[in-house]
Amino acid sequence: MAATASATAVGLVPNQALVIARAAAAACPSKAGAIVEAICRVLPAEYEAIASAVAEVVPGAGREILAGISTAVPQLKSTIDQTLVSYQGSIPSVNTVLSQVVQAQSAVALATMVAAAPGAAHSVLGTARVMPQGPASGPPLVPFTGTPAVYNGYNPGTIGLSPTTANSQPPP
Repeated sequence: MAATASATAVGLVPNQALVIARAAAAACPSKAGAIVEAICRVLPAEYEAIASAVAEVVPGAGREILAGISTAVPQLKSTIDQTLVSYQGSIPSVNTVLSQVVQAQSAVALATMVAAAPGAAHSVLGTARVMPQGPASGPPLVPFTGTPAVYNGYNPGTIGLSPTTANSQPPP
């Protein structure tokens, strides 16, 4: 009942999710994993904060908390399982596992971005400066690529010279 009540409460006041998660876990520590699962189903993007809050209240429930996240946010299951396997049977803190999961998810997101749009990946990696462009108020800027024209003996590229001097000197 604690998991259902906490998920219902978070659905009504999502900005109080951490307070609700802590209170539910303190009231029923044996259901810490179910509480995390229920709340993460309502707010899946907040899985890290919710799990950390419950882990503070029930520090010995790491395995159950991580299982609750895996069930509520299935795309994290394989990353959580791989992280736990790397500890060869011992269970690290929930925060340690979640920080590694976040790093792995960031690496996957970057790899996906590289595959989808190489130019965008270069801007993230810092190898090229690709700036997003918004709407413009005029026609597109076309860079000048030729030699300036000379009109009536005057070349605008030779500022400060008289029209006769401008034509008599070789171009710079």
